[in-house]
Amino acid sequence: MKNLKKVLALVLVIASLMGMATMASATKSDDYSDADSITHIEAVDVMSTIGVFDGISGAFSGDSILTREQAAKIITYMILGKDDADALVASVAPYTDVSRDRWSAGSIAYCKNAGILAGVGNGRFEPDGKLTGVAFAKMCLVALGYDPEIEKLTGSQWAVNTSTIAIAGAGITGNLSQVSLADEMSREDACQMAFNTLQADMVDYDNRGSVIIAGDVTVNTNPSKAKPVSVETGWQDVAGKRNDGNIDGDGIQQFAEKYFTNLKKFSVTDSFGRPSTEWSYKANKIGTYVKNSQLVQTWTAKASKGDLYNAIGSSSADKIYKVDQDTDAKRAMTVYVDGIEKQIKDGNTNFKKEDFIKKNSTAAIGDEISGSTNIGFSGNGVLTELYMNSDGKIDVVMINTYLVKATSDYNTVNERVSIEAMPIDGNTVDGSTFLPTSISNEDFDVTGVKEDDYLLLTVSFDDSWGKSKGCTIESVTPATVQTATVTEYTEKENVVMGGTKYEYNKILGDDEKGELFAINSDATLILDTYGYIMYVDEAFSTNNFVYVSKIGKRGAFENEPVADAYFTDGSNNEILLNKVTILSNTDPKRTTYNKSQIFANAQRNAIPAGWYTFSGTSGSQYTLRTPDLSRYDLTQSSANGVYATSGDTIIKGGSVTFMSSAKLGPDGTDTSFNVKKVKANDKTVFVIKADDGDVSAYVGVSNAPDVKSSSAGVHVSYIKRSNSEYASFVFIDAFNTGATIDEVGGTADYMFVLKETNNETHVDGLTYYKYKVVVDGKEEERWVAAGAGVEVGTLYKNIKEDSNGRITSAKAVSGTTSRQWESTLTDAKFTRSGSTMNIAYNTTEDVNLIVDSKSEINLVLGKPSSSSQKNDLLVEYADGESYKVDRGVSASYVASILDSNEYQNICGHIYLIRADEDSEVIDKLWIYVNGSSEK
Repeated sequence: MKNLKKVLALVLVIASLMGMATMASATKSDDYSDADSITHIEAVDVMSTIGVFDGISGAFSGDSILTREQAAKIITYMILGKDDADALVASVAPYTDVSRDRWSAGSIAYCKNAGILAGVGNGRFEPDGKLTGVAFAKMCLVALGYDPEIEKLTGSQWAVNTSTIAIAGAGITGNLSQVSLADEMSREDACQMAFNTLQADMVDYDNRGSVIIAGDVTVNTNPSKAKPVSVETGWQDVAGKRNDGNIDGDGIQQFAEKYFTNLKKFSVTDSFGRPSTEWSYKANKIGTYVKNSQLVQTWTAKASKGDLYNAIGSSSADKIYKVDQDTDAKRAMTVYVDGIEKQIKDGNTNFKKEDFIKKNSTAAIGDEISGSTNIGFSGNGVLTELYMNSDGKIDVVMINTYLVKATSDYNTVNERVSIEAMPIDGNTVDGSTFLPTSISNEDFDVTGVKEDDYLLLTVSFDDSWGKSKGCTIESVTPATVQTATVTEYTEKENVVMGGTKYEYNKILGDDEKGELFAINSDATLILDTYGYIMYVDEAFSTNNFVYVSKIGKRGAFENEPVADAYFTDGSNNEILLNKVTILSNTDPKRTTYNKSQIFANAQRNAIPAGWYTFSGTSGSQYTLRTPDLSRYDLTQSSANGVYATSGDTIIKGGSVTFMSSAKLGPDGTDTSFNVKKVKANDKTVFVIKADDGDVSAYVGVSNAPDVKSSSAGVHVSYIKRSNSEYASFVFIDAFNTGATIDEVGGTADYMFVLKETNNETHVDGLTYYKYKVVVDGKEEERWVAAGAGVEVGTLYKNIKEDSNGRITSAKAVSGTTSRQWESTLTDAKFTRSGSTMNIAYNTTEDVNLIVDSKSEINLVLGKPSSSSQKNDLLVEYADGESYKVDRGVSASYVASILDSNEYQNICGHIYLIRADEDSEVIDKLWIYVNGSSEK
């Protein structure tokens, strides 16, 4: 197979022959523009190569119905060859509706004179008329030598007689798509019937009898029966058989042995070991095609030894060992796994018959391949095929599916896509040691493949399974990605999602089948062609992970173990525990603690704080388990994990690296983990607990806030894929006052409060007040929880909402941090220079910041906070309203007001956000004025 389109759609259609249309010569089925719709690949490949079929304007157009003149052209191509058939001319019009210069006139005249076809009466032929299957079968039979008068292929019973010979005599109707020969024949099926005719026996008669013509009726009396034509020349004794030609060495002349002597047919095995036919023409190979006629049974789930025994039949199965050496080749059973032969013969002690055939046995057929615990056996997702021929030869073929992932988009320069093998069996089989690292577009169409796409491969091995790089890709198919809610699962066996049960592919090891799922949470499965699980995509399985900070008891006198759990959606709950399974970095043996053992072992640090996978829901008891260390690396030292010392930067500015200077242990002496090399990317999940207990979750380092430790430090624990530089999950506990968490983001991350409306509502026992605010750049009214404690004239960050859009919490921008500043207006002096404005702070740091044309500037004039104050600016510009908002104004506009000689005693607050702590330019600026007076 040399094209992805072949693999994804093994469908071909037959070519059409229309002399009035633009003809495009093709040599193989995949050269046609509509190759994806072709079903009869072998027929189309051969018939196109030898020149009998061509396409229309580059397409095969096999669904259209064969016309009578197209059929005449096909038959003359088969008998005379394309060049001689095209040279045919009609000296006179063969029929009244077929002019002598019509494109098909020569072929129609030839077929008429040879008795291959006749008109429809009244001197007419109806060249554009649709042809039935039985009519085309008659033409093929006459071309094979059947006499239409002797065989009664004319007259009232012609259709019945033609069908009988075509099906039971000549055998030219095999593999047709149409149900009845009486139906109109598609050009696809015409190609298949013509291909069958190539391999059918030529016939002749010893005696054609006496011919009597009575009026319009011709009668043959006492003719002999048609018999196959014996080959008189070229006979050669080979192993007791007569090798007489290029199609079948049976001493009989087949159609192609007479008319296409350069066409050769060989019996071979394909790259997987399946019995196949190889065709060549003029010493050039056309292709190799599986003999589906010998296919007895197919399994995509487990084929047991008893199943194979029954499918073969007791007589043949019992005799596999009971054969003489001379006839062993006829009776032996051969097993192939991904193309590697495992022959079963009498006296072969390596692969015994009982490994594959045993009456009433339910065990899977197969024998372990070296270096594998699962590969070599039939089972879920393993295509197992049984072939038997008339000589008693038995072939069992097993084909595994392997999963790879694109590591980059398709490269248009070198025309290939890079891939990496996904886990097969962490204990014994590493696909990266034998699967290729790239796929060339010359072999398979991979132009549309994107980074992180999953692809399914079938491969054949050169001489031994698993030999390093010693395999050839045979097919490439996009994997199915299935996301749904998990309602049930059985560890290492199956997962129920969306009402459908999905089982694991046989070749996966226990570690790869050991994923834990969260009930009633979504998960994403990567499925093979048959619907079996090849992989659980971590990117969609974040609900399976939880950070546990401590384990205790519920109530002073209760023995109910509970855990302080932080989930990847930012929620923090106390959960009941049922079981905890620990796997340490140093001891590969798992230790499981039941309900009564959990608390005691947690007290002696046998159950550390850190990341776990879990099963269970919030309404039930949870089962925790250390993530599989064959797939993950954990960095969580004792109960506290990684410890960042005073002033260390944990995350900075959306950088791809984090914890650049973090240390392990309070004194920085523990260097058992190389923290400095850890990175984060757009898939890393951060769960961050602030010093006030507020918990937030972020996906992607660019969305995570800047985090800097306090003088007492912070705790960090992370988990990453083995052999990866990037963390999958990070928990940061900024438990000490003074640790800074600066949110990154645009306007949507901030809310400015303009006015309290004095409206309130009560929902589920909670009180909400309505405020006029600016959120996400829009001025609107929003309900804010009473406990949020918001105030007019204040800018807030870390805005959190419930499902109804009510704001449940917000954190005021306050103080001076690396990127966010809040100060009274009296501490800032504004000066302007052209289109820029300088803000100088009267602080010990003597900070000078610039507002330019790229800065987002918002000026809010508010109501004075007390009756003793006044705001003449508000009166001037807002006509007595309680506030006025000018968003997106210029620096010069603001400077002209705040540095104006008309007003004095200007007071309020200023809030500014910088994109980077080292930048002098302000990204966003909010100025709130609630006091001023005219001079």
